[in-house]
Amino acid sequence: MPYCVRCGTTVADERTYCRNCGAQQPAATTRPVPNAQAASVALQTPADPNPNIPPSPTTQSSFGVAADAPPYESAALRAAWAKVALVTAGAAAALSVLVTLNEIDLLVRLRDQPFEVTTQELAHSDSYVRTPVTVYLGALMFAVVAYCFWIHRAYRNLLALDQVRPRFSPGWAIGWYFVPVMNLFRPYQVMSEIWRTSDPVRPPHERAEGRAVSPLIGW
Repeated sequence: MPYCVRCGTTVADERTYCRNCGAQQPAATTRPVPNAQAASVALQTPADPNPNIPPSPTTQSSFGVAADAPPYESAALRAAWAKVALVTAGAAAALSVLVTLNEIDLLVRLRDQPFEVTTQELAHSDSYVRTPVTVYLGALMFAVVAYCFWIHRAYRNLLALDQVRPRFSPGWAIGWYFVPVMNLFRPYQVMSEIWRTSDPVRPPHERAEGRAVSPLIGW
């Protein structure tokens, strides 16, 4: 008896679709199976009156996510871009503080000794303040976009991890950040679910409750 090319479930020779995930199967291949094992599988698998009709994906999560999960795709690149943008924004913010302190010192000099501060110094000071602020805002906007893309990919991958049923859809995993009031606690729930259910060590049925949530996620 062959196995499903997607989920590995045993598939009867006369079926063209997997009853578990709905994937279309190639032509049946001969695979030796002991008679006792074949009988056991036949007893455990109920007969299907229409073996060539693909099952409808009626099994869904609370937000309409179909059980036919998308393939797993790494989110490492998106996470790396988000980290780079956040580090850049942090460095620009620190530099902005330094140049702002320098401009405050220049303004104090202008107040106490107005004839010793030139117009060129004032223009340069304004330029020094404006540049890091512009870099900070640009990096922060890019970080928000990269973070949303990373959350979407990481949450969508939960569907591909041994048929784990997430609480929300990948779209709502991002959308909760922009809903007033709900953005106070829903993003934390999303991140907690990603943290728990992506644990590669524990089996799927233990992932929802078996891994402690880091305090950094709440922060």
